[in-house]
Amino acid sequence: MLRLFIALEMDHSLRAGIEALVNDIKHLGLHASWVPVSNMHLTLKFLGDTDEKHVESIKKILDECACVTAPFETALQGIGVFPDIRRPRVLWLGCSAPSGTISKLHGFLESKLSALGFPLENRRFLPHLTLARIKSPKNMEFFRGFLGEKHGNLLIGTSRMEGITLFKSDLLKTGAVYTALYKVRMKNEK
Repeated sequence: MLRLFIALEMDHSLRAGIEALVNDIKHLGLHASWVPVSNMHLTLKFLGDTDEKHVESIKKILDECACVTAPFETALQGIGVFPDIRRPRVLWLGCSAPSGTISKLHGFLESKLSALGFPLENRRFLPHLTLARIKSPKNMEFFRGFLGEKHGNLLIGTSRMEGITLFKSDLLKTGAVYTALYKVRMKNEK
């Protein structure tokens, strides 16, 4: 079994801006597990434990998805939390694209992968990069003020999305290690 997910990779030029934001938030003293900037990506579909026999079918779906999608720009803008500010568990950086392109990619993958037996997501899809997983409410009031007053609409920059990647995730004691198994370039030039 392979632990798999499908994602869009961020432009490396944005890493410095993301890292500066993360360092700014870390100074608030949140009790959180921080995602290394090198591991940040925009997950389109988490597949979880997957039998290796499905990998070729998944690659074909990614090829099909790339044929109907043109490269596009996405803005990394605004920070927020899941599930809500009263009991935050995940701190995220928002991602938006014109005409809901990211949500359309997600919907396409959901539909095609459900035919292979992957369950449909039961939560509303919100494109984002996970910055941290919040472990406890330590300094939460200070963080709530920071979130609302300073960074609600903060713009880090834009990233050109040109491909879709199938990743394997290995969970180690030192953290998750992601390996790209397959990359496909978006081909539909409008």
